[in-house]
Amino acid sequence: MGGVGIGSSIDVFTLLVNNTLGAKQKLITGYPGGADINLAMQRKELDGRCGWSLSSIKTTAPDWLRDNKINLTLQHALTKHPELQAVPLITDLVKNEKDKQALKVHLAPQAYGRPFAVGPGVPKERYEALRTAFWKTMKDPKFLADAKKRKMPINPLSGQDVQKLVNEIYALPKDVLAYADKVGNSREKTTVAQAVIPIATYAGKITKLKRGGRRVSWKGASANGKLRVSGSKTKITVAGKKAKRKALKVGMACSFRVKGAQTALNIDCK
Repeated sequence: MGGVGIGSSIDVFTLLVNNTLGAKQKLITGYPGGADINLAMQRKELDGRCGWSLSSIKTTAPDWLRDNKINLTLQHALTKHPELQAVPLITDLVKNEKDKQALKVHLAPQAYGRPFAVGPGVPKERYEALRTAFWKTMKDPKFLADAKKRKMPINPLSGQDVQKLVNEIYALPKDVLAYADKVGNSREKTTVAQAVIPIATYAGKITKLKRGGRRVSWKGASANGKLRVSGSKTKITVAGKKAKRKALKVGMACSFRVKGAQTALNIDCK
């Protein structure tokens, strides 16, 4: 199974399966991101990955689902996804209550995602007004239509439900929290190896720029791709001179030295 690094959800979910269910999955960690893990799967360097949301699969690899290129075997969540009722939850397979509580610590973020919060000094009537306005937006037909157009799934959890879940986690006994830390991070029962990330050089033209050059799309005669461009780690030259991301322009013919699937090491444009 592919991984990113210590503490990442992809690695933690792999360790949870081994430590609570007794699986023997080997963890190959150190990939720059999910796209690199997917590329390694295509190259048959990996057999799979943990912690890939259904919405992301639909967006980044819809043909994998359509053509049955992957098998969805386990859900890391507190409740089943409506479209995956036949796929078991990891909490359904563990044998004791302590394991279920420990899993809840790790799976709670899957329920509330990226919560919006305000500081403790905000008056009650104000944050309640914000909750109400936010929830109305989540149900607004125009908002939902725009999200659908952008292929962005909207599965909100109310502020009250998020608060309830957070309170439940904080109320767990200390020994359960310590056990949760162990099953989510211990590598004692897991064979771990470091990923070897390939480096390749491509030639093509820039077709699209996003976020001030932080994301670059390119197309060549026999390949194309999307790159993550770092302001400090990616070396950029334009007409032989050192340049910054903002100097990149659509239509430029360039040479791209790429680590893995998307990490740009060098971009040399004419």
